Amino acid sequence: MKGNLIDIARAREENANRSGAYRRELQEMLVMLDEFDLMVQTSALNLAMTGPWKEWGDAQPVDSLVGFDPEELGDCGDPFIKMLVGLYEQILELRLAIEGK
Repeated sequence: MKGNLIDIARAREENANRSGAYRRELQEMLVMLDEFDLMVQTSALNLAMTGPWKEWGDAQPVDSLVGFDPEELGDCGDPFIKMLVGLYEQILELRLAIEGK
């Protein structure tokens, strides 16, 4: 049986280059996920404010700051909002995995 020869120094260099590129891709993905996360949260809140929470939303003063809990938002009864909240939670899970937390 003939063995394969491996240039260890070359393999280490190639792995280091790939690892650096891989880390850069992950960092770029985090930036993209931040932008996407904001879009998902905004969409869910806008749907709630024009749908199930419309009456409450109309009663709020213009330029009010509103804090919300994603779980509460997902429980508003709208299936699309529930799916958006699920997407938000998946984005958060992916971010945490990438960040190693």
